[in-house]
This record gives sequence, C-alpha cells and structure tokens, in this order.
Amino acid sequence: MHPEKGFTLKESNYIDFMAHIRQVTKALNWELFCEKRLSVDEELVHEFYTNLTSSKLTEVPVREIEVPITSNAINEFFELLDFENDEYSSLISNI
Repeated sequence: MHPEKGFTLKESNYIDFMAHIRQVTKALNWELFCEKRLSVDEELVHEFYTNLTSSKLTEVPVREIEVPITSNAINEFFELLDFENDEYSSLISNI
C-alpha cells in the first residue's frame, strides 16, 4: 500500500487547479464519473470491499448479486469510452 500524500494550495492556485480539473474532466467525458453522490449506502460499500478479496476478481458478490468490476463494466456504467492500452492498466500490471 502507498500512504496517502497531500498538498496545500494557495487560494489563487486552488481556483486555477480546479479549473484545470474541470477542463480535463470535460475533455475525457468524466462528468458523470466525477459527479458528487448525495448519499452513500455505507453497509453496501462495506460489503463490497469485504468481498473484494483479490485484485484478480472480475465480479464481487454484494447482497447475493454478482457485481461486475471489469473496466468494460465500469466504463459502460459511467458511459465512458473503453481504452485497450490505457496508462493505468500498463502501470498496474508492472506493480
């Protein structure tokens, strides 16, 4: 595991930083993916992560339903494009 790292932005830098994040989000069509959710079912999330026992899984049982967690399933849910050779996949495969 990697420990969390943070940084502090001055107010003027924060505004520029958030504008850049919005630009990238829009360019990648990630608005839905980045949208804030008003409520979270904590028990559901807890059950999901409790059952996520391996990084090799393609489905995780949650309340007796097999939830697909492949990149294709996630992209389909968030209406994102599929990328066969994205940077993240190549990075994670080398860890």
